[in-house]
Amino acid sequence: MMKPKEPMQYLPNCLFQLFEKSQDAIYVRRHHDLSFAYVNPAFEKFCLITRDKVYQQSESWFDNIHPDDRKTYVTQSKQYYTSMQPNFTEFDFRIHSMHSIERYIKETVIPIYDSDLCVGFLGLLQDRTFNQVTQPAGFARAAYFFQYFTEKFHSVFWIRNEDYTTQLYLSPGYKKVWGRELTDLYNQPDLWLETVHPDDRETLSDTACLQALKAQGFNVEYEFRYRILLPDNSVRWIKDTSFPIYNDEHHCIGFAGFAEDITKEVLYAEEMQLAKQRAEVANQAKSDFLAMISHELRTPLNAILGMSQILRVKGLPSEFTEYVDNINLAGKSLLSLVNDILDFARIEAGKLSFSVEPFDLHELLLQSVQSMQFHADEKQLQLVLDNTVPNKILIGDSNRIRQVLINLINNAIKFTEKGKVIVHARLLQQDHERYLIHFAVEDTGIGMTKEQMNIIFERFSQVDSIYHRKQGGIGLGLAIVKELVAGMGGEVRVESEYHRGSTFQFDLWLQVQTGLQQTSHTKFPFFDLTNRPHCPFNVLLVEDNIINQKIAKIMLEDFGCQVTIMSNGRDVLEHLNRLTHYDLIFMDIGLPDMSGFDIVKRIREDPRFQDIPIIAMTAHILNQDRQYAYQVGMSKIITKPISYDILAETLRSFMPVPAS
Repeated sequence: MMKPKEPMQYLPNCLFQLFEKSQDAIYVRRHHDLSFAYVNPAFEKFCLITRDKVYQQSESWFDNIHPDDRKTYVTQSKQYYTSMQPNFTEFDFRIHSMHSIERYIKETVIPIYDSDLCVGFLGLLQDRTFNQVTQPAGFARAAYFFQYFTEKFHSVFWIRNEDYTTQLYLSPGYKKVWGRELTDLYNQPDLWLETVHPDDRETLSDTACLQALKAQGFNVEYEFRYRILLPDNSVRWIKDTSFPIYNDEHHCIGFAGFAEDITKEVLYAEEMQLAKQRAEVANQAKSDFLAMISHELRTPLNAILGMSQILRVKGLPSEFTEYVDNINLAGKSLLSLVNDILDFARIEAGKLSFSVEPFDLHELLLQSVQSMQFHADEKQLQLVLDNTVPNKILIGDSNRIRQVLINLINNAIKFTEKGKVIVHARLLQQDHERYLIHFAVEDTGIGMTKEQMNIIFERFSQVDSIYHRKQGGIGLGLAIVKELVAGMGGEVRVESEYHRGSTFQFDLWLQVQTGLQQTSHTKFPFFDLTNRPHCPFNVLLVEDNIINQKIAKIMLEDFGCQVTIMSNGRDVLEHLNRLTHYDLIFMDIGLPDMSGFDIVKRIREDPRFQDIPIIAMTAHILNQDRQYAYQVGMSKIITKPISYDILAETLRSFMPVPAS
């Protein structure tokens, strides 16, 4: 028997190259066993199978024919291959895979003859998917679904031509949202602009919209937000999302978009904004109220603490010294409470501020412990400082750190009846020029239950009941400690065992001051009665409260100052020329006729008084007051109640530097 001739030898090389480049699938099959002699690269994409597999198993590609079409195709194709018909034939079927879309294929098969002998078949597979889905029946079905969708949807779908002058399509939602007939806009597209609120029309004219849309470029959405007027003159807010439509040549052929009624969302946002503003006003009113209460409490406190200090300095019989100390101690406790209230006001208003300056941590720890030693001694408790941090000048908010430590130490002493309180400070980690320092205050006090530990940092929370109280306070101290530590980048934690004691601790990253000369700007002065500085300043004291006048005058005179008193702003401005005789001015802020801020502004307007030191004395210590004081020309601010310590530090800062 003669061996069948190989059909591939009849294909010229040029035709072979054409097959390889073709976007349609092409194959050549042998007649005697229907095996594949050739499959072009496109066949792999069409039939979702590799050429090697087709060469090995000629019927393997049948698996990718749609199950509904596979049996018919296999039957009809075999009938054709065995019928020896000289004419070509065509088959229609679908290629289907779990990982690709369904594709419609048209296969054309032509027999290959050598003389009168059929030696094989040439096949051509074409992807007809696009033609299949874009036939009129498909359009009609899609149009039906689109119309059904747009009629049910509350938003407005619209299409306009390329120059924005003709309304090509408008969904029924227009009547629902705009309250007007669709035919009006089809007949006169410009009527749409008349429905827009007059204040919004300028940016929504056809010309403006066209320019805005075209300026966005290819395939970019543009959002308009505007108000419309309904026939009853009620107002609705619209969000209109638009985009240009381009043809295959990237030429703009129109514009489309959808408009939504967002009135509820806008009104809700406005209500939320109003609620926020009302909350801010309420918070400010609360802060102002607390600041006013603080001021009103600080004024009598200035008299209590000031007079008790003066009595102590002037000397008393020994039997009265204890009484004065008790008055001073009670006054300081009340002052601590006032400070807590003011800090609470700052926290509520979100105005808690922090400073960054060099300070000596060793000095800070020592002074914090010393300031609480008297309270510990009263209860016969040991107060111990355990500090192992390297002696370096650090940078941070020393006042806030000291406030936290004193609050924790005071709290520990308050709830410890016997034993000791230990203040720990140690270096946990060093990172370049920073220290991570661990602070802890440990006591042997009453301890806490787990339930108490869960609420101890909440505002106005206390361990003991209001009806069974041994300790004072209003439950703000630890809540303020939590906020202060968080503001410095740390987190306060507590470990406690009931009837065994508690440990409050926190960690802070602090910058280490570099350079040869390490200096601290933060001092913690304690007034030394035997070594008070002599400051022979000529001082003008502007203060309206008679008791405050007496306290400030006595204290300043004890430092060697000559004091003149004026009780209101009018007297100061009427005797402006006399200010040249004074070295320092102590200015109360809350005067009856005008504020100390206004007086200082007037004084600084005179070139003669640009350099005279003016020290603000105030019970208003909100941040905005401090900032404004410096803006108008205050040189320094001291907070009431004043003390010998504060005045000593203030007077020293203005003493002339001795010549070297």
